[in-house]
Amino acid sequence: VGLQVLFQTFLQEVVNFILPLNRILIQLYNVMNLVLEFLSEADMFTAPCTF
Repeated sequence: VGLQVLFQTFLQEVVNFILPLNRILIQLYNVMNLVLEFLSEADMFTAPCTF
């Protein structure tokens, strides 16, 4: 087996591994933004109550 073939299969494995991770990271990022947005809105409601 040539080195080039090994390298290509290795690259393919790396890509197959990274692509789902990328989607998961994007989902996590979106969730974090939603949570932060929700918390900042909640802060506006709870701020008057704390004083």
